[in-house]
Amino acid sequence: MRKENERRQLTRMLSAMGDFRLALSAADFLCEADANERYDIETLRRFRCYEQTAIISYARPFTQSKGGFPSLSLKMCDVTLSTNEKELHERVLKLRNKMVAHSDPEMMNFASSTFDMSEVVGKKHFALFSKHDEGLQFHQSTDQFRFIDLITKVQAGLYQRLHQSAQDLPNALEMKVHFQPD
Repeated sequence: MRKENERRQLTRMLSAMGDFRLALSAADFLCEADANERYDIETLRRFRCYEQTAIISYARPFTQSKGGFPSLSLKMCDVTLSTNEKELHERVLKLRNKMVAHSDPEMMNFASSTFDMSEVVGKKHFALFSKHDEGLQFHQSTDQFRFIDLITKVQAGLYQRLHQSAQDLPNALEMKVHFQPD
């Protein structure tokens, strides 16, 4: 049983390396956003796609999954974060859990209204208008760079831990994992 738990832990760690690479790429693309620039709605949505991909991909390994694979921990990554880095790590996990992957009420931000168009249409008819917040959580370049630094630090720590495992138990890291659809 212990060997199986170790294999699941190594599998989670290896999978996390791919998640961190994706998070880092998305965060890099997010750096194209300039907090002082005014963007059209489509461009803002593109930046939000980058931001949300970075948040989800970074947080995914730290989130419990089905199938008995353990969540990644910072200890498993063999990394110690500063107070500011730890706060950012927790902020990213909270954003993932309450806004990006779920829609918790305290993170919702939109307005809606109706407009009576009955006279124009000739019968009872109300048009619905809604406006959703298209803003970014990491709109300042300093926030973007801090997020990139966090991803890089955790990824580097995890890589070093896996590298050491490869030196100690090279056969344990010989694996292929493929999703099998139902």
